[in-house]
Amino acid sequence: MTGQIPIQTTDPDVIEAELILPEYTGIVSSIHDGFCFISKVKRATETIATNGDVFCPSDEFSVGELVTFHELNTDSKRPGKFRTESASKDNSQCLSGPVSGLGQTALEVHRTLNANLTAYHNQAKFATEEEKDQALANKPFDKYLKTMAGLTQESDTITDYAKQLLSDHCYPELVPFGVDFNVIGEIDEEAEQKRILEAATDFRDADMEQMAKALETQYENMAGVRRIFTMMHQQDILRLDTVLPMKHLPELFMACPVWFVESKESIPNNKSANDPLPDHVVKFFSDCVGTRNFAWLYQMYNRRTRRFNAFNGHGRDLMPPSLIKILKQAKEVFDYVAIITPYHDIASTEWADPNWQRSLDPFLVGFSRNVPLMFILGRWSGTGLFPLFLDMVVDTIAHLKSHKHLLTNFHEPYWYMGDTECGANAIISSRSADGDGHQLVHFTNKLLKAYKNGKIFDFLREQTPRLQATNS
Repeated sequence: MTGQIPIQTTDPDVIEAELILPEYTGIVSSIHDGFCFISKVKRATETIATNGDVFCPSDEFSVGELVTFHELNTDSKRPGKFRTESASKDNSQCLSGPVSGLGQTALEVHRTLNANLTAYHNQAKFATEEEKDQALANKPFDKYLKTMAGLTQESDTITDYAKQLLSDHCYPELVPFGVDFNVIGEIDEEAEQKRILEAATDFRDADMEQMAKALETQYENMAGVRRIFTMMHQQDILRLDTVLPMKHLPELFMACPVWFVESKESIPNNKSANDPLPDHVVKFFSDCVGTRNFAWLYQMYNRRTRRFNAFNGHGRDLMPPSLIKILKQAKEVFDYVAIITPYHDIASTEWADPNWQRSLDPFLVGFSRNVPLMFILGRWSGTGLFPLFLDMVVDTIAHLKSHKHLLTNFHEPYWYMGDTECGANAIISSRSADGDGHQLVHFTNKLLKAYKNGKIFDFLREQTPRLQATNS
């Protein structure tokens, strides 16, 4: 409703006009894939009580931007809260300053986030500002970086955000069954399980056994993730950057490319095999992005799946006690749980050069089949996703530049999404199609060119970036 009221007049010299009531205005507080939230809502000079941020189905804004909208409706998916169907940029005035004291450039946002560095990082491997500028030019996480920077780390904000992720993005199909997505631990699970059992029974009475099983499986998965979130909240390690869209797996991988994985499904022991076939772990993570470029990069660092028992942290990266408790439950809930690290020296050993100074601060991440999200269960430093992120990307690029020639040690290996068929499998051919050296070296050169052009994440997602000819 725009609030436009016609002015009626009998004076022939007065042109009929409209009195325009003031629109709503607000500040974009966070941006997500396909939607955003608006805070500090006003109408003229009147502050509107909205009981939290207002939902808007658009992501075409920036955090801190002033927007206008015409309607304010109750939000059926968020009882007690509000939504608007559309908003537009307000060009009539500018914000007097950045939201929450944050600068307007991505680099300033990054520097603000890096204020979370702790004593744990005293021995970190830092990049230069120029190197970090180049990493940032590739737009890692794109809007997501500013989204997280624009939100507060207050407990209510975090738990509301986690609840919304579960209900709107992970398990929306469970909403009609009366499931409680609260992650603060105040849930009558016995009554909830009873409702799910009754619904499953109704499906079976209607001769829909598969639908009953699907409901039970989805509920079991959701309840497991909810319990982990609740435990993280109770131990004060639940953060806003706990859950990432799967499309950002390339960013996470470029920071931490050496992985250790456990799975509900048995993982074959191929440590001693000269040329192992790609196992289900390799295929799963390659398929999470679904492109050949990402699959090749993943296998360059993780051709043989490393198990947790191979992780030792070299005495520096000891897993915190809080994460050990999370890990026990995570292995029961998620299809795959990974310790992802910046330990390039381990890959260097496999590439025949162990002399590489490693970075620190691994992540513990959970993955579930058919859920397009990654669950950041914790980080060794306890600081969340962003601190040192650019430094770690710079380190991966430096490792690729320094060691790409050693990729020639891969002599036509079995390779998921390889370029040459070999029976029922695929391999990497020794030479590239244009004869320009070893196939993986050729691939790495293209990857490095994409990075120098600020397009590495487009390259890994195969969004056909335009590359300028550069020296790698």
